[in-house]
Amino acid sequence: MLSLDEVEEVLEKTKLKLLIQENARFADAKVFDLTILAKDGHIAAFFIADKKPKRAQLPNLSKLGLRSYVLWKEKDKIYAQEIGDNDVIPLEIYELDAFIDLVLM
Repeated sequence: MLSLDEVEEVLEKTKLKLLIQENARFADAKVFDLTILAKDGHIAAFFIADKKPKRAQLPNLSKLGLRSYVLWKEKDKIYAQEIGDNDVIPLEIYELDAFIDLVLM
């Protein structure tokens, strides 16, 4: 049997997942996963999508102290875009680790 705290934690995760899915649907992209990484007090959220969202309608998590990005792959490149920013950053697959390290600095 789950404790009340465990039930609340599951509900919060479910609400966040539903919020992400709903916003992704409006952005015309399927979000496969949300990964949150932290390093030295810096936190970033990466939404992994099947294609570039037409409109960046994914939740902007900056209010929570998170930098949030959407990542997608087209052909041999990975693209990153910070939520709320118009700039798209093209990356080679081998550059992804360095990009994540840079975001978490």
